[in-house]
Amino acid sequence: MKLLRKGFDRSELGMFGVPIDPEDGAETLQGYHSRHAPAYELLVGVPAHEREKVKKVIAWLVGKDALPSTVVTDREGNVLGAYAGLPTKSQLV
Repeated sequence: MKLLRKGFDRSELGMFGVPIDPEDGAETLQGYHSRHAPAYELLVGVPAHEREKVKKVIAWLVGKDALPSTVVTDREGNVLGAYAGLPTKSQLV
């Protein structure tokens, strides 16, 4: 993820993490963010029912329950690709 962040400006590539585990509350997620400083914005306030929807969409797009997974969209939200794990820079270009 850090290599992808280095390869693309924030205006070219938005990166967001959606926590899936319903047990991960805001305090746990903020602690993770502080310790690991991920290259993406961690969406902390996603309600459990919305997390479950994200998990189902990812399973449908990727063809399995795979975490971590990556969904690539354009600015309008159209899905351009879905990957189990992290895509390479060449997959995104």
